[in-house]
Amino acid sequence: MEAYSKLNDHIMWTILCTTDDKLKKSRDLVNRILTRDLYFCVGQTQLKKEASHETPKKPGSQLFNIKEEDAEKEIFEKLSEEAKKTIKQSDIIVHIAKFNYGMGEKDPVEHVKFYSKLDPNKSVRVSKIRQDFMALPKEFSERFIRVCVKQTDPEVRERVREAFEKWCSHKGLKAKPAEFSAGMSWTKKPCSEEITLHAGNVSKRQLNYKEDATPLSRK
Repeated sequence: MEAYSKLNDHIMWTILCTTDDKLKKSRDLVNRILTRDLYFCVGQTQLKKEASHETPKKPGSQLFNIKEEDAEKEIFEKLSEEAKKTIKQSDIIVHIAKFNYGMGEKDPVEHVKFYSKLDPNKSVRVSKIRQDFMALPKEFSERFIRVCVKQTDPEVRERVREAFEKWCSHKGLKAKPAEFSAGMSWTKKPCSEEITLHAGNVSKRQLNYKEDATPLSRK
């Protein structure tokens, strides 16, 4: 508990100020966060519960509950042999975002009793009401899968994007461009400079973003 209480934002600066070689990888990662050099998102899709007509042998629940590490492996396998020479499986990050009403796939309103003015002594569950009203939701959770790339090479990003689209097609899903940004995004080249921080060494390097580049989320 004492160690956990010290695990706050100060740990980032502690990592930056150390010269320990064992923390170089962590130091580089913190620098990428501070300079907004974030992992690039190549696409996303919504995981469906229903089995697709293209994949009738794959039950929807299996795809809906897919693990991130399994998806990373499957997407990596969709890369060409040539692409695998420069792209490692660890370069691909899959993040599954889960949304619900607070009770997983269950309807929290099922725990609420409803009464009618016509019969105030009799309670009714929302499941009964739902049979008569189409506007009430029938699903209470959804999941989106987002694929990011660690490498900054545009060619690598394109290869991973293609592999992700192939994976989605095989699963009966539709790949879409990313619609979120965890950092700043630009529509044109910035004219500012970026500062990289290291213990005992502060260096500047010029930003070099493509016009349509959007730094995105990290894991």
